[in-house]
Amino acid sequence: MVEWINDVPLKSSLAELEKKFDLPLPDDLKKLITSYNKGQPRPNRIPLGNGKSAEFYRLLSFNKGGNLSVFDCFDSEMKARQIFPFAMTENGNYICLKENAVILYNVEHNAEKYLCDSVSVLLGMLTD
Repeated sequence: MVEWINDVPLKSSLAELEKKFDLPLPDDLKKLITSYNKGQPRPNRIPLGNGKSAEFYRLLSFNKGGNLSVFDCFDSEMKARQIFPFAMTENGNYICLKENAVILYNVEHNAEKYLCDSVSVLLGMLTD
C-alpha cells in the first residue's frame, strides 16, 4: 500500500486546470491530486526493467504559484508531444500522461518510455 508524505492542500480547481490545458484528466489522477497534491509516495521506486528503476520523487503541485507547479512545468514541447506532466523523478524527469497511458519523459534526451496503462497501475507497481 502506498503512503504519502509532505502533501499540501489543493487550492486550485482541477476543472479550471482541465479547461486551461484543454485536457480531461482521468479519475484516478484527479483523486490522487485531490488527496495528495505535491506529496511524496512511499514506497517510491518505479521498476523500468533490466534491474533498473526510477524514483517517483513527488507529485507536482496543482496549485498556482510556488515551486514544482504543473503550471510552470507544462511547456510547449510537452504540449506539442501531447504529454501532460503530473509528477517528477529524483533527477528532474517527468512522469506524464500520454493518451491516458503513463510514460517517463526524459527531459535531457527528449525521450519517452512507456510505463503502464494508468495512474492506478503505476501506484501498484511502486516498490522499495
